[in-house]
Amino acid sequence: MNVLYSQLKKYLPDLKDDARKAADIYTEIGFMIDKFLEVEYNGEKDNFLDLEVRQNRADLFGIIGLAKELSAYYDIKLDDSIERNWNLESHKNESLKNLPIEVKAKDAVKRVLAIKIEGITVKESPAWLKEYLELYEINSINNLVDITNYVMLQTAFPSHAFDIDKMGSEGLTWEIDPAKYKKIKTLNGEEVELNNESLLISEGGEAMSLGIIGGTKPAIDMNSKNIIIEIGVYDPGLIRRNGRRLNIRTEAGARLEKYLDPEGIDYAFEMLTNLILKHCGGSVTSNLYEWRGEGVNSERDIIQVDLDKVQQIAGIKITYDESKTYLTRLGFEIVNEENNLIKVKRPLNRLDVEQEEDVFEEIIRLKGFYKIPTDDLTLRVVKETTPSHIKLMDSIYSHLTSNGFDEVRSWVLVDEEKNSNSNYREGSSIKVQNSINEGVPILRQTIISNLFGQLEEYSKNNINPAYIFEIGKAFREINSEFKENYSLAIAISSDNVDELRLEVETLLRSLGIAKVSYSEKTELIPNTAHPKSIWEINVLADSKKVAIGIIYLSNEKLVSKSSVAEIDLDLIDNILSNSDAINSSIEINQKLVSLDTNIVLNENNNINSYVEEILKTEDNIWSWEVADIYKEEGKDTKYTVRVTYFGLTDPEAKEIHKNIFK
Repeated sequence: MNVLYSQLKKYLPDLKDDARKAADIYTEIGFMIDKFLEVEYNGEKDNFLDLEVRQNRADLFGIIGLAKELSAYYDIKLDDSIERNWNLESHKNESLKNLPIEVKAKDAVKRVLAIKIEGITVKESPAWLKEYLELYEINSINNLVDITNYVMLQTAFPSHAFDIDKMGSEGLTWEIDPAKYKKIKTLNGEEVELNNESLLISEGGEAMSLGIIGGTKPAIDMNSKNIIIEIGVYDPGLIRRNGRRLNIRTEAGARLEKYLDPEGIDYAFEMLTNLILKHCGGSVTSNLYEWRGEGVNSERDIIQVDLDKVQQIAGIKITYDESKTYLTRLGFEIVNEENNLIKVKRPLNRLDVEQEEDVFEEIIRLKGFYKIPTDDLTLRVVKETTPSHIKLMDSIYSHLTSNGFDEVRSWVLVDEEKNSNSNYREGSSIKVQNSINEGVPILRQTIISNLFGQLEEYSKNNINPAYIFEIGKAFREINSEFKENYSLAIAISSDNVDELRLEVETLLRSLGIAKVSYSEKTELIPNTAHPKSIWEINVLADSKKVAIGIIYLSNEKLVSKSSVAEIDLDLIDNILSNSDAINSSIEINQKLVSLDTNIVLNENNNINSYVEEILKTEDNIWSWEVADIYKEEGKDTKYTVRVTYFGLTDPEAKEIHKNIFK
């Protein structure tokens, strides 16, 4: 997360240390500085701090959350009244018209606030706001849209603004209805096919916006006069799956997929409304709409803490009074105290604090990690005995499930025809004697055969698209010797092999494998594969190309439409244990250099395919992403693409970057 030092000073008027010292303090309390840049903002010299923020700290994806950390460390006042002159409570009454808003996706929506503002004036943003957003590589659109982005950066809560006159009514509905809504055109000008989990905001039976990105129909432009603004908090797992399966990555989505506190939106909503009224004019003409999901209430969790244990864990003396002081500074409320046992109410926007151990960490963090003694352990450390392949399978399971895939389990016994149709490996099948089911006497040679059946079951139950995987054993006979190995099979109910390819590459890189390539498979092509759309997956290990599995498009004459892949996990385990192919050596010894470029494409071009084609011959690419998308109606789309290089100096990376995107 990036933060401008002057913004920290805005919320912390008593902060005396300079930017460099503040950066050091962040490191002391657990947030490493990745970059420290000198910039110019608003006509004055400033500093831009790039902090490594833990993913479970959703509050720190907003400037105010970062300012609170320094407030607690220095024990100085946090001025959280800035830009909040508009009062939320004054519009929780019946004196104004109620908005006809409905929340149908009750399990997906945690909380929503919305209000109507009429008579606004949309125009170009002031210079300070344009310049501020530019530091975060966000394109300026107009003063109202820019304000929504500004509030997101300040508070970590994204918001939407809807042009009521373009919609035709005020009747917004939060829903998931795959039977009714098939597509939506997003603000980036791309028409997106929705799936059975797409959370959207509709009006009059028409999709207006997704939870993670707005739609084109109600978009704010220079002619907008009457609007509805809203801030919502949703099920983060659903948002994460929406982003991945719809291939949409936005700053808003990156925050909504984290565990944002539903009670934190009051602060953000007050700031948003105040800034719109200040810079766009207009007046509030509706009562405040509020929705709370089941189980979402304003009471924060209460945790019992034994303060004696803090000293035992830290190994240094931390008095009871010190512990209570640190907790109070961090926003904990002490609700009961009996000797060394206290009960505390967790701070607002800190859903990561769930149990006693989390509270211990907060106390020790503020005391100072650097004060914990570094003496060698006197106890004998038990030797690690967990086999490496077990750790590997655990890592794969965690990665795939967190990215929206469902694990399935199937029988290792299959019928002879299915096994033969899906086999792509050397060796013959193994028939078991006295099978408990005569219809399935063969040990599977590939797990893929089972996944086709699972996809059919998902389709019968109207679960589409389906993203599934299985980890298990496959068997074969070679030269009268029985062989078995652990395999991973992945399948998606889509003919988009590129989507599955990206999932496979992301998984392999998460495991530490840097170089992935593909070659056309010409031998032992299974009947379940389209003969022209099947490739071997190769990785580089000890400077040699090793085939670790296959990926292919299904043959729809034989099995349902799908894309499948299978990887030999025993090979992967061996590569990770014995070769120099892993990324960890790159991460430790070589610098990563990130550079941006702007690409303008018309609606007939796909940005992902375009960039993949450009980068395919360059060996020093670590990763790439679309950092920003800007689309004006009737014009081509402008993409900001961020490419990260490894193994190069800054000048070398810049030269290669310049040549690639010339």
